[in-house]
Amino acid sequence: MSTLFRSSLLLSLCSLMILPLAQARTLKDIKKEGVLHVNSLELPPFSYKTTDGYTGFETELITMLANDLGLKTDFSPMLLDTIANDLKEGRVDAAIGGLEITSTRENQVGFTRPFLCAGMSVVSRDPAIQTRFDLENKTVGVLSGSTIQSFVQKLPFPKKAVVFATVNDLIYAIATGKVDATLSYKVSGPIMMKLYPKAGFLYGPVQWSIPIGAMLSDGDNSLRLALNGALAKSMQDGRYAQLSTKYFGENLRCKA
Repeated sequence: MSTLFRSSLLLSLCSLMILPLAQARTLKDIKKEGVLHVNSLELPPFSYKTTDGYTGFETELITMLANDLGLKTDFSPMLLDTIANDLKEGRVDAAIGGLEITSTRENQVGFTRPFLCAGMSVVSRDPAIQTRFDLENKTVGVLSGSTIQSFVQKLPFPKKAVVFATVNDLIYAIATGKVDATLSYKVSGPIMMKLYPKAGFLYGPVQWSIPIGAMLSDGDNSLRLALNGALAKSMQDGRYAQLSTKYFGENLRCKA
């Protein structure tokens, strides 16, 4: 190996070592472009895609908050398995779609203050399956990377968890009887039955309530603080209550 070649190779390696690692954008960076890039997990009525684009409670809410900050929004589909890295490396600024705020997730990513608190229910086509205790010896569909996947796996009785990559795949599996049940938000019931009237979905009683918020990078806090401020303003001036009532028929703001 020639001295010139070794020197060139060493220089190339050194250049790679000092290249800055991709990282989440700060609010200042985002404002330079003027666009907040948001990943959306398709979960009606929180966020879902129609022929006219993305819609839903969280879609409208984060658009309203972004507008208050002088920003536009750009939505794209999300996979739970990759979202933490996508946020950390700045490929996306925020993520929405019924994302539960849990201590486990907060060890990996950041969150806004809760957008709402919603009750979790068992969903099935079998009227005998009403609560989590009815899942014994049943086949339960779960979304890959979701908190429900972890919850079902920890249930202290025999059951079979079947993992799906997308919400649409999970919905199809329940509708066609490939799985016996899943767990989802009770407030999703009316719109899910409207979107899939022949599926025969039955929602059991609420098993527990959980806070939901926008997922962010756990690095720079400037975006989180700005979104939290805009959210607080929308709760004070009545816009939040109006939007929540539009989608859920009530104000689902978390109680203090």
